[in-house]
Amino acid sequence: MDTKDLLSITGSLTTILQFLAGIPICRDIWRKGSTDGISGLPFLAGVLGCSLWFRYSLILQDQTMCLVNLIGLILQVCYVLIYLLYPSTQKATFHRQLGTILAILFGVIYYCSIEPKVDIAKFRLGVICCLTTLFFCASPLASLRDVIRMKNTAPLPFPLILLTALVTGQWYLYGVCIGDSVVQLPNLIGCMIATFQLSLFLVYPRTPAVKPHGDCIDPVVLECRKKIKPSDSAYQRTLLKKFQA
Repeated sequence: MDTKDLLSITGSLTTILQFLAGIPICRDIWRKGSTDGISGLPFLAGVLGCSLWFRYSLILQDQTMCLVNLIGLILQVCYVLIYLLYPSTQKATFHRQLGTILAILFGVIYYCSIEPKVDIAKFRLGVICCLTTLFFCASPLASLRDVIRMKNTAPLPFPLILLTALVTGQWYLYGVCIGDSVVQLPNLIGCMIATFQLSLFLVYPRTPAVKPHGDCIDPVVLECRKKIKPSDSAYQRTLLKKFQA
């Protein structure tokens, strides 16, 4: 078994495992009986990403990428259907997002079907796949501000980040084996972003530090403490105690 075959097997398994991350979310929706407080955008993003990469893999005629993205697309569509079945106060927003994703998807697929030059279609679709993947890989950096402000990594999902680093790293190496820069570039950057996030766990603790007597020492709370003066009203002090709780 050569390196390419090994990466195709391990990369496929870890990627499918990553796709299964939507099952706990659907379980929470089932338990709550609604989708309130749960965003359906990650499912829509999964449908878009898997569809685009599946179409690209068809042009590339890569069976491994075809199989993985087809499995991912089926799972993501199932997640979207489950999300649609349950009531939500944000249903109108989700419908608009769904319409936008479908319009983009059908537009890209239609273009690929009418483009007479396969190389041009492959290049342009590859650029779209790269930009889409880079956007989704960079989205977790939105929580970076909270991590630095609170000086703890509680907002970061360690298992998912670790799995992302493994998946993107393996697909980058697979892209090197098949000599495709479209596969290499977004996975390399995604792996770097995930590795950077993992490094934060070495700098900051996983949970906020707490004093023995139970007082929270979150930087925001400390800042509030500094602003409370002896002359402040009892109402202000009550608000601070509630914030600390």
